[in-house]
Amino acid sequence: MRLSLTLILLLLTGMAGLVNAASTELLLDISPAWDGKARPGRASELVIGIFSDTGGEASWKISHPRFEIESPLMLQAGVAFETRTTLPIVDSDPPVFEFVGPDGTTIRRVIRFDLVAEPLVMLQPPAEAFPGSAAGYDAIDLLVVDRETLIGLHKNQLLALQQYVGSCGRVVFANGRVWQQWKEMLACGGANNVTVAS
Repeated sequence: MRLSLTLILLLLTGMAGLVNAASTELLLDISPAWDGKARPGRASELVIGIFSDTGGEASWKISHPRFEIESPLMLQAGVAFETRTTLPIVDSDPPVFEFVGPDGTTIRRVIRFDLVAEPLVMLQPPAEAFPGSAAGYDAIDLLVVDRETLIGLHKNQLLALQQYVGSCGRVVFANGRVWQQWKEMLACGGANNVTVAS
């Protein structure tokens, strides 16, 4: 009896190892810009990060009763994938993100936003909260930014900020030296959309 119990345990352990060996590591990160703050009737940006130890064809889709955004993608095994997409914030009904991996694994997540009715002012948000496209700035009404945060932005985030300010977006630079560096790059038809605070 003892021998058969040991044999059964060994078989189960071996089968568990086969199941673990066959399973795919899949990591999914969905991060709304501006730490999830948004205003209905505007757009916001979503950063989608995917890692899979299995390569191949995959896809993602964002569904809402009033819109749908989807995209196929080719994942490389063991290589992180990141993309950004702009989505409308139409109402308090949260959109749903769905990912279908190379092995057919499906993951669904509800995307939650902190909706605000009053003007949205972002006071020195962390660099990772900034969008990577100018369209992502549609969500806010005023941005207060300091030098340290600007240094931490990626190239696409800096370009998006430059486009936002250049199209008359409202920014307060919390350091006069930063303003002097940006002054030449930013033109808004003579509008006074930039404030400098020391």
